[in-house]
Amino acid sequence: MFRAQAFLITLFSALFSMSAYAAGVSGASALEFTRHAVGFGPRPSGSEANRQLQAYILTELKKCKCQVTEDAFTPQTPKGPIAMKNILAKFPGKSGRAVVITGHYDTKLFPGRKFVGASDGGSSTGLLLGLARVLAGQCIRQDLVLGYWTELLQTDPEALQTRIDRLVATICTPVLAIFGDQIASSERLRLTRTLGAEVEEWIGSGHFVHLNDPDRFVSRLLAFAARCEATAPSAPTPV
Repeated sequence: MFRAQAFLITLFSALFSMSAYAAGVSGASALEFTRHAVGFGPRPSGSEANRQLQAYILTELKKCKCQVTEDAFTPQTPKGPIAMKNILAKFPGKSGRAVVITGHYDTKLFPGRKFVGASDGGSSTGLLLGLARVLAGQCIRQDLVLGYWTELLQTDPEALQTRIDRLVATICTPVLAIFGDQIASSERLRLTRTLGAEVEEWIGSGHFVHLNDPDRFVSRLLAFAARCEATAPSAPTPV
């Protein structure tokens, strides 16, 4: 659905209202969820392992007292039509605004290679399930939607890029985009279309900036969140 690097960082920019809950997420619990996800093996869209993981995610979310929506669809991919499913878990809030946190749970198809995506789709699945467990039964200020999506790795790149460009143009919330290497000119141009976007290059940090330099990442994210909190409009505004 979206390019993981840009989209995940965009959504993290809305976390200022969730920082207290995020602090309660257990690393051990998230890692255990990740182990379960990886245990299904390679999980490309349309595979039996992918369907088994969907069932596991749904089972765990139903324990968390949230509103679960299954978004099933069959897009055209380079390998033909493939059945896919996005899973949304909503924790209703009271402010009239919403925070969305998302990750993908599928894995890229590598013929002849057992790619299980532990630090990719596996870790994002584990983190979101860990956060859902913390949020269960909590009274929160803003609607929180956890999204598990599966379209990213199986969609035609040109079609995917067209959707990204269209959606990025609609973003009206604060954005912090952190890249672990030099930003491509096309990516920089896209981000300049997002009003007020803060763009940073952490050269040498690679794809997983949050893993390679966690202290710096957390410090920067909390500072950004604090600024967003301080400048947030008093009237409810859709996010």
